Amino acid sequence: MYLDVIAEMGIFAGIALILIFLEILRQAFKVWRDSPDPLFSAFGGFFAIYFLWAMAYSVVDVVLLNDKVLLLFVTLVALLYAVGKKV
Repeated sequence: MYLDVIAEMGIFAGIALILIFLEILRQAFKVWRDSPDPLFSAFGGFFAIYFLWAMAYSVVDVVLLNDKVLLLFVTLVALLYAVGKKV
């Protein structure tokens, strides 16, 4: 996926995509580390594991361009940032 983005949009778009992904991962670790609620903390930790798996899998496949996976990913990121506002 990363090479596909770089080939179609350029190296700066590839760098921006990686920076956006790193920011999402930082937010997941923040929710996991700082949440007083164990349910939210578990969500942050499990999301970080899911996110690392999806990003590692994206090296060899374009998993996030699948419509169902993209919908799940966007929904979970929105939930992560909503939970992060409460932390």
